[in-house]
Amino acid sequence: MDNKDFFIPLSRSSIALVGDLYLDEFIYGEATKIAEDGLVPIVHSVSRSWQPAAAGYTALLLAGLGGRIHLLSRTGADVPGQVAKNHLMEHGIDCTGLVVDPSFTTPTRLRINAGGPGHADREMVRVLSEQRQRPSAASAALLKSRLKRILPRCRAVVLMDKDTGLIDQELVAFIRTIAPEAILIGDSEKNLPLLSRFDVVIANESETAAALGEPAYTVDSGDRLRRRLKADLLFISHGADGMSVHQAKGPTRRVATERRQVYDRVGAGEAVVAAITTALVAGLPPDQTAEFANLTAGVAIAKPGLAEITREELVQLQEQRNARLEAHKIVSLPELRAVVADMKKSGRRVVWTNGCFDIMHVGHILYLEKARSLGDLLVVGLNSDASVRSFKGPDRPIVEERQRAKLLSALSCVDYVIIFEDASPIKLIAELQPDIYAKGGDYHMGSINQEERRLVEKYGGRIALLPGVPGMSTSHLIERIIKTYR
Repeated sequence: MDNKDFFIPLSRSSIALVGDLYLDEFIYGEATKIAEDGLVPIVHSVSRSWQPAAAGYTALLLAGLGGRIHLLSRTGADVPGQVAKNHLMEHGIDCTGLVVDPSFTTPTRLRINAGGPGHADREMVRVLSEQRQRPSAASAALLKSRLKRILPRCRAVVLMDKDTGLIDQELVAFIRTIAPEAILIGDSEKNLPLLSRFDVVIANESETAAALGEPAYTVDSGDRLRRRLKADLLFISHGADGMSVHQAKGPTRRVATERRQVYDRVGAGEAVVAAITTALVAGLPPDQTAEFANLTAGVAIAKPGLAEITREELVQLQEQRNARLEAHKIVSLPELRAVVADMKKSGRRVVWTNGCFDIMHVGHILYLEKARSLGDLLVVGLNSDASVRSFKGPDRPIVEERQRAKLLSALSCVDYVIIFEDASPIKLIAELQPDIYAKGGDYHMGSINQEERRLVEKYGGRIALLPGVPGMSTSHLIERIIKTYR
């Protein structure tokens, strides 16, 4: 995510949210003493507010980021249901898909937060009022008619199941039938098998373990769950440890997150669903989608309650993050040695490639993206200016080494850059022993440096040959410039 253009696809797409709608009440106050007639704190209320939660909060976040959002859910014929609907409509969300079921009570959650002498605000108690109840026959028929009217024109359909009985296998099958072209994204608190064969499934560690019928999450739980669900993509949130991405086509990735000061964790899950939906509609690859989800969840937990998250603050935070990452991507050998060792200890694959990367062009970027997809970390060895001159002649490089390194470090697919002086990176390869050595262009196993090949094969690494894009090379680009402007 580089700028506000990232949000344009969302603003041009209709998104349907199908799921459970709650109304959360927040009381913020001060707790300064204990009641004389019992060991309970007395909270003096300072402020009080109500806000749609669960699918309602995700709808608000997506609408705030510019999406055209349709919410399809149910409420009771009660005050909480009307309050939630009014709030959603005030924020531009289409609520014509909301069904009022007189036999149902709108789920509510009361959260009391209080501060006091010597401690910051914190949630003291949470009161849930909810029931598990299937929709009445009339309500189910009305919901289906509204799904049939709205879903076929939606780019993505997001199911959010809080286990109130609204979503079942029959409803999921019906949605598949009427919206076969939409991206199907699912999040279920207690019934992940409902999301079988979804395009995208979102879960956390405890939900994953429960779905597998196991006591705890393990390192291979995510891959096994994705295969069991037959999902194309599975995102698993690990809280402060980031997010893992499990793919039908591609390697498993672990995407770290930056540590943030936590105000409370209310709404973090909904923020992740909204972020993943936004990123996938924008066409981001899975690892960048996870980065954006981590960023958005970090904003959510740094604010009280179900807070607004704006495009402007996400863009600003991403720009700040990119600047910090770029500053740390150009590394020395001791720094890189430590990073690679940590990666290997955790069982993740390190990819190495090298080159001059003089006058960066789209061919370079396509190649580096392919190389990054082979593993969990991409290290680029960059020939120094002296090294380039030794085999390309005195007129090269066109761009000096620090500038070339800076350009490489700005690419999200590149994790680290190290500049080397020799004609061959064989010393660095011997030192780091990357799992995969990627070579591009017109190389084949017989034309690559055979000393490098023997070294990689000796320590058990793999050489990956990635074909280049015809007509895309720095030399070709220089020839075109000379021909055009001579």
